[in-house]
Amino acid sequence: MSLGTDMMQVDERVGGSLIPLPCSGATCLAFMLIRGGESMFLKRLRPELVGNAHYHHLFYKEYALGSQMDCPYLVHYRDFHDEPTDCYLVMEYVNGRLLKDVLADDEAWFDSYDNQLRFVRQFLEALDYLHSRQVVHLDLKSSNIMLTKVNNDVKILDLGYCYSDSFAHSMGHNARFAAPEQTDGSNDVDARTDIYALGRLLELLDGEGKRLHPALRKVMEKALQPAKVDRWQTAGDIRHFLDQELLHKRPRRFSLWLGAVACAILATLFLVVGMRHQANDGEVQQNRTFIDDRLCYRVLSEKEGTCEVTGPNLDRIGEPGFSNVGISSTATCQDRKYKVVGLTDSCFRDYSFVTTVHIDEGVRYLRESAFRGDTNLVSIALPESLDCLGSAAFTSCHRLSAIRLPSSLRTIPSCCFNNTGLQRIIIPEGVNRICRDAFCDSPELTEVLLPGTLRVIERGVFYLCPKLREITIPASVEMIGLYAFYECASLTDVYNLSPVPQRVVDVFDHPERITLHVPASSVELYRKAECWRDCQVVPL
Repeated sequence: MSLGTDMMQVDERVGGSLIPLPCSGATCLAFMLIRGGESMFLKRLRPELVGNAHYHHLFYKEYALGSQMDCPYLVHYRDFHDEPTDCYLVMEYVNGRLLKDVLADDEAWFDSYDNQLRFVRQFLEALDYLHSRQVVHLDLKSSNIMLTKVNNDVKILDLGYCYSDSFAHSMGHNARFAAPEQTDGSNDVDARTDIYALGRLLELLDGEGKRLHPALRKVMEKALQPAKVDRWQTAGDIRHFLDQELLHKRPRRFSLWLGAVACAILATLFLVVGMRHQANDGEVQQNRTFIDDRLCYRVLSEKEGTCEVTGPNLDRIGEPGFSNVGISSTATCQDRKYKVVGLTDSCFRDYSFVTTVHIDEGVRYLRESAFRGDTNLVSIALPESLDCLGSAAFTSCHRLSAIRLPSSLRTIPSCCFNNTGLQRIIIPEGVNRICRDAFCDSPELTEVLLPGTLRVIERGVFYLCPKLREITIPASVEMIGLYAFYECASLTDVYNLSPVPQRVVDVFDHPERITLHVPASSVELYRKAECWRDCQVVPL
């Protein structure tokens, strides 16, 4: 996009110069903001709408959610300004073309299968990212998607009409791309609603129904099913489908060449493998799993010498001390040592014989449901090197009463400690998000300490914690999801340190029972804010 400077105007309110852009809409004016030599995009509410609180709320929501996103295929948000006489957003300036303009002016671009597939893969990665953070875009259309000038990468714009737990009552849609649940009055939206919009976008790419890649045609047909249950359930499902389709069904023009190359490669591999078998029949390359003492492992990389734990050696159940699981940072197979970097999905799931676990420094991750359902697990020692916990890692560990979380964590994943015996939990500094239902249904939980780095408390995090008596919400928290403190029968005091009330809905099932302690200068703000105003608001 080439812009002249003849219309540039200095605007002291934004601390830079503004150049009007031709993409202004019915509610907003669009500008290039030049500040300190850097170009940014500024979206400003039209003057005639500045007095409308609804549009101020949409701008606030867009920034509150967008500023937390860090995905290369989503536009990055930089700043937000809101006052009675002016309201604007500042975000990265994307020099590129709107998808609708590409389709109108450069139709041949999507004649290429490679361009189609690249576009869809990047788009799906952005959806996966949004949905994993409990956000549904709801306004995906050809005028909200750009292709960058330098590399034709996807950039998805405009979260103003999206759904999230914290902003459940300001959704929107575009009739051309809307799923049935957006127009039938139910507003029963979820990830599959965005997948329907993907189907509509693929229709546009298809032109007159003649040019879409066969695998993408299948994606489109399933995405456009009227009933959500009949569509793709997640963006990840589509990515997996495309991986499988493209692995086994290459475009015909490449098939003979690829077949010849594949045969040559396989022949070479068989020759090498045969020679290695003759040289050393027991070499670990031919057996990617092994047992070392009481644990089973899978080799991840021969070159790097890494492996992960896949579970216990069940042949040794009943031996003295077998219930006390020790996971070392190294494992040995045929005199070769491997670094143990993690534990696989469900590796100790539903093993009632496990009572204690110690994991050495050096182990970096526990995958999904790693210890789920270990009903007799009493204690576990996690290393400081651990920076990734899988969802539901300790779900239904009823006797687990205490745990120390490593300071390397940044996220507490969904359902991680759901239905445990935890009594007290300290979330370490550095954690910025606690995901959906993380501590839900913890009947013994009485004390929680949240870090000053925390920004997001998702839906139902402390749902059904009947012994939790009080909670301090750090000033850094920007989002609190639906039902975060529902069914907390003993909760009477909430200390909210944020000077500005978070925009939340249905956080407490009985807000009238809550004494809300807030900064003295913010009492009146809380008394007027949705959800918070139903509590007994008092100064700290």
